[in-house]
Parts: sequence; structure tokens; C-alpha cells
Amino acid sequence: MESVWLISALWIGLALVSALISIRVGISVALIEIIVGSFGGNLLGL
Repeated sequence: MESVWLISALWIGLALVSALISIRVGISVALIEIIVGSFGGNLLGL
């Protein structure tokens, strides 16, 4: 059960990071979330 919470916390953290990046850079949040999600899924093995 802890693994499920860890994975969901990582994804929520990645969404927060992508929102902060989009505010800083000025690009759409959805576009940054797609990019960060693809990197997170490939690099972290999620």
C-alpha cells in the first residue's frame, strides 16, 4: 500500500514542479506537464 502512496506523491510533486516551471518560463501548464510527465515516466520508471 505504501508504494501506491509513494508513486502518487511523486506524480503530484512532478505536477507541482511543472506548474512552477510554467509560471517561471511563461509556457502553458499543460505543455510543461506533458514534458515533465514523459521525463518522469521514463527516468523514474513510473
